[in-house]
Amino acid sequence: AQSLADRLSHAGFPAQLLSGAQDQEQRLKALVQLKAFRCRILVSTDLVGEYQANFQHYERLFEAEKKAAIKVVPKLTEHHVKPQKLQTMNVRLATQLFSRSVSIGLKVYRQMMVPGFADSFGTEQFTMLLNDLFDILNSKVPAAGIRKGSPKIKVPELFYVAFLLWGKNRDLKLCTHSPIFSKHCFLFSFICFQFLDDFLAMLNETESIPNVKLFASRQTIESLRVTLMSVLSLVEFLFNQGVSYILTASLNQDPLELLSSNFFLCSDSLGS
Repeated sequence: AQSLADRLSHAGFPAQLLSGAQDQEQRLKALVQLKAFRCRILVSTDLVGEYQANFQHYERLFEAEKKAAIKVVPKLTEHHVKPQKLQTMNVRLATQLFSRSVSIGLKVYRQMMVPGFADSFGTEQFTMLLNDLFDILNSKVPAAGIRKGSPKIKVPELFYVAFLLWGKNRDLKLCTHSPIFSKHCFLFSFICFQFLDDFLAMLNETESIPNVKLFASRQTIESLRVTLMSVLSLVEFLFNQGVSYILTASLNQDPLELLSSNFFLCSDSLGS
């Protein structure tokens, strides 16, 4: 069977984006890339797939929350929507801005017909998209890890159910709330894998539009594509080696740097 990289290569993906030829620091920096997204849309309205994302919606949400007696997004602060120079490098602020609670807040104010939120659907979808991407690439406990599947379940049946759920609502969070998810981790793992594939497709769709203002720089989008391809290839490789589940947080930059540091410390100790 062909590997994922081979299949995508035949589909026309540039080889340099599939091979992971960039250095390790460039390949696995999903958390850093969230900061780049936030910095980019601070100053522009950008196309994300079929949606428009506008940073002004986050600013309006913050202003509306300041006046509200009952807050929808109580943790949203001025630091999130008006970051100073050093705060633009803060990963925590970026992940909190691109969160499920902020996405829900945009939806609530739009449904309440508050002025300034009528066109916020694209920003809401963009926010949830990054929230889901972060969750999938930052799993830390076995229950949330990506699994190859349960041998007790027929694989074709699960694929069929997964496609039905995915095709019906295109919503990762809605899918994971289904009764099937509570019983079979395989379905959730498949949806995570499918989500990453779909995110890659969204990047390609956005880039293919002539003269479009992208939601991130070309360099950031290329870096993200390589990151996603690296994760998907690693998942496929580890499953083939018999690994039962994968905690994707271990693939992020800090754990890799810690592993490298420990390796060189051990090497120095042995050498001395």
